[in-house]
Amino acid sequence: MADRAQEQTGAAAPDLAALAAITDAVEDGAGLPAILRAAARALDTSLILIDRSATVLAVAARSPADERSLMRDADDVTTIELKVAESTVGRLRMRASERPTDASLLRLVTTLIASEVERVRAPERASEEAATSFMRAVLDGRIEVRDDLIARGKELGTDLGVGATVVIIRAHPRNPTEEDWRRRLLALAARGARSIAPGAIAAASADEAPEIAREAIAAGADALWLQAGISSGEAREIAEDAGLTYVEDRCLGSAVRLLGITKSRR
Repeated sequence: MADRAQEQTGAAAPDLAALAAITDAVEDGAGLPAILRAAARALDTSLILIDRSATVLAVAARSPADERSLMRDADDVTTIELKVAESTVGRLRMRASERPTDASLLRLVTTLIASEVERVRAPERASEEAATSFMRAVLDGRIEVRDDLIARGKELGTDLGVGATVVIIRAHPRNPTEEDWRRRLLALAARGARSIAPGAIAAASADEAPEIAREAIAAGADALWLQAGISSGEAREIAEDAGLTYVEDRCLGSAVRLLGITKSRR
């Protein structure tokens, strides 16, 4: 009867031994690559694990062709949002298998992976928040005592005793892009800085939209358009109070293409 039911549903029978291998890897602290390999065996498919900044954390592919498909997010790849307490912590890409994957097993496996991603990455996110708070305090001049400045820097792994250099990067996407592009850019900038100065820290800047709105008003602009991923209640209030047309969180390039706007030939 069990075989007949399986044939009717077409779902693969859960590999309980492989599922136990996932929990063993979690308990042993084997790391995300080992956990993903166990998950791939349990689901009988190829997987790639990506965090919310689009960084590849682990790959478990049965062949180079599978890995290429996963990296390209090909048509035969399914992407699953990994969430913990309604917060997205990453994405799992799964290559389609010959048999449908058991839904209950898939949910159990993805929940285990999401929990482990959250556990592993939590200290890093806490460090990002601390770095952001520290850099804003420094740039705003809120740390007045030199010894306090040096001490707080050491807590973040950077030595400011002999001075420091600040590099400010302002970037705007010229083409339609994913909404999390700022986090990816910050990660790229941090890696570049640390390759030159191992103690370098990187943090996102404070919201500049309100000041941009004031500049637009001073320049006599009729409208203010904030690109995809940028929204600010304060900027909206400033712009609309001054009579400006206000648009936020919209990609200008996408809107132009959607409306069929072309360059004038005159």
